[in-house]
Amino acid sequence: MAILFRRYIPLLYSIAAYFACFIAVQADKVTYIFGGTQFHQASLVVAIMSFYPIHQTYGQLSGSVFYATGQTGLYRNIGIVFILAGIPITFFLIAPVNMMGLDAGATGLAVKMVLLQFLGVNVFFYFNAKYLKLSFFKYVAHQIACIICLLAIAVTATTGVDRLLGSHAHVVFNFLLAGFVYSVMVIAIVYYIPAIFGLKRDDIHLVSQLITAKVSKHK
Repeated sequence: MAILFRRYIPLLYSIAAYFACFIAVQADKVTYIFGGTQFHQASLVVAIMSFYPIHQTYGQLSGSVFYATGQTGLYRNIGIVFILAGIPITFFLIAPVNMMGLDAGATGLAVKMVLLQFLGVNVFFYFNAKYLKLSFFKYVAHQIACIICLLAIAVTATTGVDRLLGSHAHVVFNFLLAGFVYSVMVIAIVYYIPAIFGLKRDDIHLVSQLITAKVSKHK
């Protein structure tokens, strides 16, 4: 179980982060493409919520470990704590100022969902890491490093394309071109630093050999 966890958790997390970081940086264009100019103010909420699915990987697999090992009581208790903690946090973020809240509206609710998801999933993972004898802080460091790296690449790709073509002239084309540039840069980074995606150098060589074999077969 520890081998499977170690093998797939960082990889699946990184794949989710690959999409989420790009959408976060491109939130204004995504909002425009799907909603039009009248939903421009929702860009910040879209950017924040794009991070929400990232930790679903940890959440789903950690939950499976709790069920497989019969630790359903602990799983329930942690879940209840975070559900109850979410009530005052939600009130504080979205309540009006005259009721001692921040009146942050949809943005506040999005922050609450992403924040509690991050904290809750990592509390689940802490107990699983302890049970499976894995390094908890190593995986948390990977979560942070992966997001920082992918965000930096997404910002670089987006800024470069927007400066070249203009940020508002060709929204859909800019989005697609930035996605292509972003993907190429990510592939290059993964090739030279495979640990970002939870891979090893042997994994990269194996994939390269499989691709080469497929291409040679069709020639």
